[in-house]
Amino acid sequence: MKTLLTISLVFLSVGFAAWFFYWRLLRPVVLARLRYAIFAARDRLRMLVINGEIKEKNEAVGIIEQRCNGCLWMLPETDLMELHAFKPDKEILLRAERDFEIIKSSDPAVREIHRTILNSLMGALLLNTPGIFPIAAGALLFAFWSNSVKRFLTNVQELAWGLTYQLRPVPAGVRNHR
Repeated sequence: MKTLLTISLVFLSVGFAAWFFYWRLLRPVVLARLRYAIFAARDRLRMLVINGEIKEKNEAVGIIEQRCNGCLWMLPETDLMELHAFKPDKEILLRAERDFEIIKSSDPAVREIHRTILNSLMGALLLNTPGIFPIAAGALLFAFWSNSVKRFLTNVQELAWGLTYQLRPVPAGVRNHR
């Protein structure tokens, strides 16, 4: 009985240490880096407009600017389970698909900014769902050999992009808005 108690205490101690390290040390640092990457991408987009490299009336600029704010809002808390539970209507799916087509047909610099924002969003979704790391690693490795996995990941990206249309900004001073 004493051995069982010792083993249980060791597992609890190691589990608590792993939980503390992930949720209190690693995750906040990585989320801050992802957030700063989105801010930097938005600043690059604004500098392209200011320097006259792209026009302010460019439709892709407005789309990325608006969705960037949505991504920043959902970054700290949204996980893959919330994305899975999100059932968008046809309008949102078509809007996200249209956005991706508009961005795909825009300048390479704008596409690179969009890719940075989208990668940060997907990274935050994975980071907020720690149990998915082994599955995600396997899927990413398999993606190099399978077009169906690439299409699936593209659909997940479009769904995450569409989720930003559903979110509403939180009034200043409100905490724990979910």
